[in-house]
Amino acid sequence: MVTDFCTYFDVGYLPRALALHESLRKHAPGSRLHAVCMDDESFETLTRLAVPDLLPIRRSDFEVGDTALVATQAARTVVEYYFTCTPSIVLYVLKKQPSIDVLYYVDADMFFFSSASAMFEDMGGDSVYIVEHGFPETNKSLERFGRFNVGILGFRNDAIAKKCLLKWREDCIEWCFDREEDGRFADQKYLDRWPENCERLKIARHPGVNVAPWNRENYCLSKAEGWPTVDGMPIVCFHFQGLRVYEHGVIELQAIDYGAALPLDWLNKVYAPYLSILRAAEEICCLQSRSLRIVKEPSLKILWRSRRRIAYVAQLGGGVLRLKGLFLCAFLTCMFLKRLSHGAPQPKVIGS
Repeated sequence: MVTDFCTYFDVGYLPRALALHESLRKHAPGSRLHAVCMDDESFETLTRLAVPDLLPIRRSDFEVGDTALVATQAARTVVEYYFTCTPSIVLYVLKKQPSIDVLYYVDADMFFFSSASAMFEDMGGDSVYIVEHGFPETNKSLERFGRFNVGILGFRNDAIAKKCLLKWREDCIEWCFDREEDGRFADQKYLDRWPENCERLKIARHPGVNVAPWNRENYCLSKAEGWPTVDGMPIVCFHFQGLRVYEHGVIELQAIDYGAALPLDWLNKVYAPYLSILRAAEEICCLQSRSLRIVKEPSLKILWRSRRRIAYVAQLGGGVLRLKGLFLCAFLTCMFLKRLSHGAPQPKVIGS
């Protein structure tokens, strides 16, 4: 059975999209990933790569004739316009591919660790599928940004799901900004209304769907049959939101922003496998694309951010080492001075 997914990204997130597709190729064999490229470079790169079942869509083709959507760019930042596009992209793919039964929207920084069939079974015959953030009690205040996460959503190609999508599109065109205001936040807070307003809606019950830095505290991690599990159930997909990869093996995690440093077993069983595939994807992109986004800030700024309790990981000898606090600052300072003496380039980041 062919299963369809869609996502969007610009060249900064292109390696993540390739990593996502690689995970779908393994854990949802036969699936197709419809990819709206938000800049010409990512579209041209994917066209040259010609990856099977990864179907690039040029931004101008997606936008053509949609004057209401395009007009919102004038008053919104680039990221805010991307958020505005989310429901319109799902509707576009469903319109262009009427044979699709169910279309799953996934953020480009999602990665599948085990069979996606568990998610399909969780959705069942319902028309709309949404996933709660699952904030632990210590972070319940973060629900002000939304009870549900936009990172993964499912829509059956029927009138009920399209009605929900059209209302969401209307909401996002009216207001979609990267701030809290009057009970709204970006494209995400609108989902809070769906359980009351959308028929045949299923809230995900499988604990392994959309595991993320913000809900990691809820789970006991282990490993079975080759894949990581939470509370004895396979992690279906993990949301690597906030992850930034720099040169010289420095990796910035957002996990500590949610209250605690990431335990070493999560780094080894979840982050390390993803980073290995992400590095391979970056190498492919570097060979094909004109550029990846370059961080303009110097290494000293990175050191300053580390003092603001952002966790870093240094990859040493193929392993993963967790560093924090004063030892982290000392390590990064030494590394910076060493690289500076050799005229090293500024750090490069995959995505932003």
